[in-house]
Amino acid sequence: MFKKRNDFDQYLKNVRISFPVFHKAERRFFQDFSANVREYQAIHPMSTLSDLEGEFGRPKDIIMDYFYNMNSSSYLLYMKRARYLRIITGAVIVFLLFSAVAESYLYFTMYKEWAATKVTTEQSVIYYLDD
Repeated sequence: MFKKRNDFDQYLKNVRISFPVFHKAERRFFQDFSANVREYQAIHPMSTLSDLEGEFGRPKDIIMDYFYNMNSSSYLLYMKRARYLRIITGAVIVFLLFSAVAESYLYFTMYKEWAATKVTTEQSVIYYLDD
């Protein structure tokens, strides 16, 4: 029976990760949908993943129906925000990576300069004074 519970959780996880964006409206839809799946689980505890897909549909189809019934202007706004967020995140990652490489190169050149100028041997000369 524990395996069947994993099928329900896996199905909900597949639906959750199929959303391209996950804002307040999507969160509300997913909570309602997961409540329906949990209710189905209580009635049919031995259902498999294919039974769930037969009853509710494939995760991609559920998401497509959700966005088909959604207001297109808010959907486009969500997608634009997600796109800009991905671009900004990518730019920050590239900047941090470039900064780390530049700083490493600077420290490496400083080390090479220090290694070239450091004293490796020392010669001591002792003079005796004759009285």
